[in-house]
Amino acid sequence: MHSLSSQSPEILLWFLLIETALALRQVTERHLKGGSVSLTPGEIRTLDYVMRHQSTRQVVLAERMGIEPMTLSVYLDRLESFGLIERKKDPGDRRLKLVEPTDNAAKVVADLEPTLTEIYQAMAKGIDREDLVRITAGLTMIRANLAKCPDVTPTAAPIVAKVSAKRD
Repeated sequence: MHSLSSQSPEILLWFLLIETALALRQVTERHLKGGSVSLTPGEIRTLDYVMRHQSTRQVVLAERMGIEPMTLSVYLDRLESFGLIERKKDPGDRRLKLVEPTDNAAKVVADLEPTLTEIYQAMAKGIDREDLVRITAGLTMIRANLAKCPDVTPTAAPIVAKVSAKRD
């Protein structure tokens, strides 16, 4: 009996990407559990987008992140309950909300950075820097290719570009 992943390297890559993302999420959740603010990877990603795109409408933020507005709303509700973001009425259209980070958000992001760096170092252990650069470039291209697929929402510029720049 053959499994899908034993049929071809292409299908194996598909499984590896999904399983790697799942493992990264699980490791991140374990590392962050019990912290002063227990954020999920999705909430961390949302907070990063809010920090980079301040005073953005919720619908635009969801589009940039490539997620459903309702999913974003759940993340924003939690971030707001932690005092990390505020939703303010858009002066151009009072029905819409602008999302802004609070002063506390910068502190939480700074507090998260050592943990995320530790996770990165564990993840990258034993992999040459040049290989990491190639992996990052390959994953960036894979994501761009997927964004061109029908029914796939493109996302904003990759966070990995910021991470790569920091390492230089």
